[in-house]
Amino acid sequence: MVLLPLVVQTGFYVAIKHHLGEVEKEARTQALAKRTLARINLLLIDFFDYFEQCLSYCMEQTDRARIRLVNKTITSKKMIAAFIAFMEREKLDPEQTERIRALSMDFIAEGEKLKDEFFDAQNPLVVLMFYNKQTGFRRAASAYSQELINFARQTEARTSPDYNGEQSLSARLGPWLDTAVGLNIALSLMLISFFMKGTVADLRVLKDNARRLSDGQTLRDALKTSDEIGEVDAKFHEMASTLNEAAEKERVMTAMIKSSAERVNALIDSLPQALVTVSERGMVEAINPQAAELFGFASSDLLGKPADRLLPGLLGKAADADRTGSPSEALAELVERTRRAPISLELESADQEIIPAEVSFVAFEFAESTKYVAVISDISEKRRLEMLKRDFYAMVSHDIRAPIMSIKATMQSIEDNEAGTLSRKSLDALASSRDSAGRLIEMVKRLLDSEKLDLGGVSLDYQSIHVADLVAETVDTLVSLAEAASVELTKEVEDAELSCDRDLIREVLDNLLSNAIKFSPAGSKVVISSVVLKDSVELSVSDQGPGIASSDQQAIFERFHQIRRSDRKSGFGLGLSICKSIVEQHGGTIGVESEPGRGSRFWLRLPSRLT
Repeated sequence: MVLLPLVVQTGFYVAIKHHLGEVEKEARTQALAKRTLARINLLLIDFFDYFEQCLSYCMEQTDRARIRLVNKTITSKKMIAAFIAFMEREKLDPEQTERIRALSMDFIAEGEKLKDEFFDAQNPLVVLMFYNKQTGFRRAASAYSQELINFARQTEARTSPDYNGEQSLSARLGPWLDTAVGLNIALSLMLISFFMKGTVADLRVLKDNARRLSDGQTLRDALKTSDEIGEVDAKFHEMASTLNEAAEKERVMTAMIKSSAERVNALIDSLPQALVTVSERGMVEAINPQAAELFGFASSDLLGKPADRLLPGLLGKAADADRTGSPSEALAELVERTRRAPISLELESADQEIIPAEVSFVAFEFAESTKYVAVISDISEKRRLEMLKRDFYAMVSHDIRAPIMSIKATMQSIEDNEAGTLSRKSLDALASSRDSAGRLIEMVKRLLDSEKLDLGGVSLDYQSIHVADLVAETVDTLVSLAEAASVELTKEVEDAELSCDRDLIREVLDNLLSNAIKFSPAGSKVVISSVVLKDSVELSVSDQGPGIASSDQQAIFERFHQIRRSDRKSGFGLGLSICKSIVEQHGGTIGVESEPGRGSRFWLRLPSRLT
């Protein structure tokens, strides 16, 4: 009996020692979990700090903010590398280690892209567009932070006093621990009381602060404890402060965006063109006051209605080529069709009044969808002026050219029939007057030709020709003019088959080549060449003449524009204008490359496809 207590105590000691080993093993696990949780908390703090630096750089766009972001990026990379090394050293979950590694690197990579972005931070529209564009950064930040939070929750669960391993340990001890439980009840009650007053109370503060943060209320005072819970609470307050600052910045940005939107709307309302915004489904979403006034409809009568009500047949015609085409495809086709020139058509107002108009379309992205804006210009006045211009040219053709031709013929007749009775001075005066009349007739002819080209009154006679033949004919025609001016003509031809109006393109080359000869000094060289490009053929004429100032290089293709020269070698100022009209009717382009004193190179590019 005396030994019985000893035997019982010995058995109890052996059992306790056996399970103590398990407890020590569990304690090591708990310690590792705490260290892991502490490192996760530090990594979360670094995440929020890095995120704040990114937001600060986006809002400030200053060199100082960029340097802070670069330095923080270096620090964050080191912390992430240290945390990954810790997980590998402690042999934590390999899959989770790789997930955190990948997500952290993705987050840092997306953040590093921001420091290379430069834009006007004072322009709210640019800021908004930049913010909307950073979907990769927001996605990476969300995924990375969520992974850390989930890992922290898992780790915190293993440090809980109610962890399942301890419950299993107590269950295994069973009856053997009854005596120990009885002896330690008082101590346990004391510990429970302390725990309830300490840790549980702190956890309740954290929980209450979380609720307050979600409700937008002020947080309770920070905990005074220096343990892990106190550190988490301190970081929680820092996070709340950062979120409040971000919310304030967002509020300011929202106010700026609203103000900018109001200014943009005011600008749109002041534009002279009528604007109609159309959705991808072809429905009217907005119109400006000019559109409402032009069509005579109230905005409420059009919003949400098909755009065909204002632009009858446009969407249908655009989709005719593909019967399965959706309104968005038809609108995209209209954007492409009107990129170079608007569509001319007749619209109808609410009063069934016909409105001649030019319409072009532009597309823009808004709220993850594409919007289309129809820009409508009322060309009633333009049509009226065109009618007046046609009447004027008809008058020029009939009432001016015919009398001048009669005058020229009369002078020629006098010169032929009265040559023997007139003095040399009178004959010279007659010849000069006849030449002046001829120049007037030629100017009227060129003016009428130019007008015909502008109005599309010249039908193109497309023929399949060889570029080499066309160049050779042009050179042969003007070789005598070049010899008289002591100018050398050279051909550098890459032959190609081209579909064009042979006579009109020949006229363009004649004009360019004769101009080059006329303005080239004696003993210089003029080169006419052709080059086959990807989808066009380029013809060019290069000279060694006086060159053209950059301020004149666009204007020389306008009617009656002449460059002032000391040698007075000038024409009517219509030749290059006619050349431009001919080339553009072929769907091509014309231009000049020149520097004063270094000659000029006139070029034209014609589509190589057969028409």
